[in-house]
Amino acid sequence: MSPRELFHKPETKRLSLSDDQWVEVKAGLNAGDARRMDSLAVKPLKLEDGTVVDRIDWSMYEFERDALWITDWSFSRQDSSGKVYPIPVSVAALQALDLDVFNELNDSVFSHIMQWIGSKGPRRTTEGTLQAAVNASPTSAS
Repeated sequence: MSPRELFHKPETKRLSLSDDQWVEVKAGLNAGDARRMDSLAVKPLKLEDGTVVDRIDWSMYEFERDALWITDWSFSRQDSSGKVYPIPVSVAALQALDLDVFNELNDSVFSHIMQWIGSKGPRRTTEGTLQAAVNASPTSAS
C-alpha cells in the first residue's frame, strides 16, 4: 500500500469560452483555499434590532469565488500603439468585465466547481460546506 498523499498537487484545467477566449482554473482546492471559500460563504447570521441579518456579501461573493479559482486567462487589452498587455486576474478585473462576458465566465467556473464537488462524493468536510454555499448563492447558475 502506497502512502497517502499529504499535500495537494496544484493542477489546473483550461475552460473554453466564446471568441477563442479561455480561463484556467484550479483543478481542486488545497486546505487553505477551501477554508477561504468557507469564509466567503459561510458566516453566522446575526440579530440586529430583532431582525436576522445575513452577513454574506452576495454582491461580492461570485467575484471573490471566481478570483480564488481562476489562475490565468486569455484576457488582454491593446493600447493605441498596438501593444498587447495581459490583464492579471483579480476581483477588480472580474468586476470590470462586460456583463455577458462575466456571466459566461462565471457559469463556466461554477460548472467546474460543481463537477469537482461531485467527484469528491459525500463528505463531512469543506466540500459539503462549499456545496451548500455555492447552492445558496442567489445568482448561481442552476
